[in-house]
Amino acid sequence: EPRANKITILRGTDKATTVATFADGFNRPHGLAFHNGALYVGDADAVWKVEYKNGALKGGKKTRITRNDFPKGGHSTRDIAFGPDGSLYVAIGSGANIEEGEPAERAAVSKVNADGTLSTFASGLRNPVGIVFYPGTDNMFVTVNERDGYGDDLVPDYLTHVQKGAFYGWPWAYIGHNPDPTYGKNRPDMVAKTVVPDLLFQSHSAPLGLVFYEGSQFPKDYKGDAFVALHGSWNNAHPTGYKVVRVKFAGGKPVGGYDDFLTGFAKPGTSPAQVWGRPAGLAVAKDGSLLVADDAGKTVWRVAYTGK
Repeated sequence: EPRANKITILRGTDKATTVATFADGFNRPHGLAFHNGALYVGDADAVWKVEYKNGALKGGKKTRITRNDFPKGGHSTRDIAFGPDGSLYVAIGSGANIEEGEPAERAAVSKVNADGTLSTFASGLRNPVGIVFYPGTDNMFVTVNERDGYGDDLVPDYLTHVQKGAFYGWPWAYIGHNPDPTYGKNRPDMVAKTVVPDLLFQSHSAPLGLVFYEGSQFPKDYKGDAFVALHGSWNNAHPTGYKVVRVKFAGGKPVGGYDDFLTGFAKPGTSPAQVWGRPAGLAVAKDGSLLVADDAGKTVWRVAYTGK
């Protein structure tokens, strides 16, 4: 719960019957990852490790993992993920909509070194929010919120696999070799090296949570596909997002576009949008159902397949 600065544990079967504070004292926590029996938390300042015992409602010892505070201000989500080799990665968004000269940790996915320092893994990712490794591989995928200020149709948000050392455009370019109208002329070399993302979302849809489906409850053709939470636009004349979409994968890569999976969070045709909820986080439960965290409706939804 970012606004409450705490991690809440929910326990139950079809519905949460137990709700308890697992750990607190964070600064806008967002990223969660289990590794070697502990829960790791990414908040606006650092990555933390909280000891966990199976069945416990309260976390154990809390240890800081990253050495220095993350840059202040701007985008505050800090998603985290462990690679197959046990390496820890953290995504940190930009401090501004479009700006040159920001710290190297900004608009990037970084690897956390053994001493708690960060080293840049990939850059030019304006606001990378969800980072997840494709099941059974070392291929990292990320959802990215692109820049505002260029109208309803620019710049598209996206989902892409992340190549080590690659540059994805911000602030000098977008969608490959398209120069940013404000800063592109300053660094034609960076425009030329910008990687084209795998899949574009409608501009300003705000993709946040990302999860790959590995459960067995949904039909077989869902296996290996991605679900993405589109949080929704905040400044569009024609609002977009406010839904969960399915991205089909084949051979570990997205194919085609994306399809609506869970809608009804906003009233169609309203501007500004009349909103009942905004999907933010996603997880696949042990029984194969999909859990959707809605930070506007303050609800966790469970989507189950009944075979009909």
